[in-house]
Amino acid sequence: MNIVDFREKIKLSVNEEWVYHPEENISVLKTDLNISIIEAHPLDPTNLPLFNEPWAQDPYADKGALRTIYYVRYGIVVVDVIYCAIIDGGRCVIPLPDVKTLELDYYKFRIGSIINNDDRLYNEYLKRSKI
Repeated sequence: MNIVDFREKIKLSVNEEWVYHPEENISVLKTDLNISIIEAHPLDPTNLPLFNEPWAQDPYADKGALRTIYYVRYGIVVVDVIYCAIIDGGRCVIPLPDVKTLELDYYKFRIGSIINNDDRLYNEYLKRSKI
């Protein structure tokens, strides 16, 4: 598999095709068990740095946004590193958008959708953050 095919499989997947394991904060693609998305610091938010961008704080009652990292893997190989913000007290995780335009490319959008596993909630948070 090459990197283009790898990313295309993720972009074309739907959330129902992913198995989520909350104890490890990992999602695995059912149609290709080699593809997974895992948080770099699962279950330990105490060491995560604060994230102070207005889009991640201003629209929300809980202003304590944190930055985290997700690894998109093929087997044990890390193919992509996705920086994200944990917003509104952990209710949603959003991949960091382009700094100038606040836009997400479709690949990052799908990663965020898979991580949150709730399209309605995820899209609501994107709208509130003006992304």
